[in-house]
Order: sequence, then structure tokens, then C-alpha cells
Amino acid sequence: PLLLTFFSTIGLGADLRTLSKGGRKLVLLLGAVILALLLQNGVGVAVAMALDLHPQMGILGGSATLSGGHGTGAAYGKLFGEVSNLQGAVEVAMACATFGLVLGGILGGPVAEWLIRRHKLAPNRAAIGDLGPGSLGADERRPLSPESLIETILILVACLGLGGLLAEYVSI
Repeated sequence: PLLLTFFSTIGLGADLRTLSKGGRKLVLLLGAVILALLLQNGVGVAVAMALDLHPQMGILGGSATLSGGHGTGAAYGKLFGEVSNLQGAVEVAMACATFGLVLGGILGGPVAEWLIRRHKLAPNRAAIGDLGPGSLGADERRPLSPESLIETILILVACLGLGGLLAEYVSI
């Protein structure tokens, strides 16, 4: 529940106005992410089948853990273990998620640095101003008050409740 609550809070800051600012680049990023997810699952299932494992083990070695991380891997590992009687599914998921995390940390920095140097990128200080990425200006910021805190908690409870109902509906 705490993991779901955490990820629900990330969505509270999203709005259509912010998404519309992304334009063509955001659509391109969405396409690249979808392609990466499909590739992760395709390679994962192909490797699992080549090793004479259940294809669901390939999903655990694919996007469930490489994009979803440890929490998603644990959830799917438990589900695959219960539904398909896959022994050690949670352990495989944790190993794959850890591998993805470590490999991403090892490769991510050098690749990002190479891309920045190759394309001679520098921050646009005029566009950023004094604000960091994702920060709001003083006129856009809502002051913290007991009312806003209660409203936020109620929105989170509604999101989790609706998510729970949807999960029950889908699993039937």
C-alpha cells in the first residue's frame, strides 16, 4: 500500500497543460518507451524459451523488472508463482530487478555524459531561471494548509480505492 501511495503522489503533479508543453518530443519519447518495453519482453521471453523456462520467467526478466523495478517484479513474481506454479519466480524477479538497477547505474552516467558531449548540450539558464526542473513559480504554488493536506490525503485514498476496485474487476 505504501508503494502504491508513493507512486500515486507522483501523478498528482501531472496535468494536461504540462503534458501539452511536451509536444512532439513527448510523443517521440512515448514511442521510444513503448518500443523499449516490447524489446525487453521480446528478448526476455526468447531467452527464457531458449533456456527451456516458462515464458513468464522472460516477462520477469523483461519489462516487469527492468522498467517496473523491484516492487513490480515482486508483485508479478508472486502472481506468476501462484497462478502458474513457477518455483522461484519472486527470486528471479528480484535478481533481474537488481541486475537492471546495477547495470543502469553503471551504464547510465557514462552514456548520458557521452550524449551531452556529443551534442554539445548545455542548460538554458534563461529558460530555467531560478527554478529547477519541476518547480513551480510563486504564483503557481498552493500554500500548505490543513485543508490542502486533507484534500490531498482524500485524493490519494480515492485513487487507491478506485485502483483496488479496478484490480478486483480485472482479476474476475
